[in-house]
Formats: sequence, C-alpha cells, structure tokens
Amino acid sequence: MLQTIAIAAAIFVVVYLAGRYIKPLGGLYAFVFVLLGKPLARLEQFLDELRFKIDEDNTHPGLRTSVRCHPELCVKESLPKEGYSRE
Repeated sequence: MLQTIAIAAAIFVVVYLAGRYIKPLGGLYAFVFVLLGKPLARLEQFLDELRFKIDEDNTHPGLRTSVRCHPELCVKESLPKEGYSRE
C-alpha cells in the first residue's frame, strides 16, 4: 500500500516537473486542461440554474427538506429490493 502511494507521488512529481521545465509539454498540459475546463465550467453554470433558491420569507423551511427526503428514502429502499427480485 505504501509502495503504491510512493509510486503515484513520484509519478505526479515527475509529470509536474516535466511540465514546469519543458515548455512545449507545459503548453500541452495547459491546452488539455483548458479543453477539459471549458465544458465543465458550462456544466457548472447549467446546474447552477437548477439549484433550488431558498426564499427568505418562507415560514416553513423544514417542509422542503421533508418533501425532498421522503421520496429519496423510498427510492433507496426499493432499488435494492428490485435488484434482488427473481421475476
């Protein structure tokens, strides 16, 4: 276990230093991470619109939690039963 962690840390350090001191390789890293980062930023913006906004004048904040947790508990209970059913 410790050997695996040490090997992973060594690979991380070598890749980091290679990107830091070999300019074309660092440019490649920057290009790849920008390509990955742009769609993920758009996804974050899209999901942010779906986030539930809490109203300040709501007098029953616990009701929202109860309404959202009850179906979740039902689903968590029924999915394993569906998986183990023999039909």
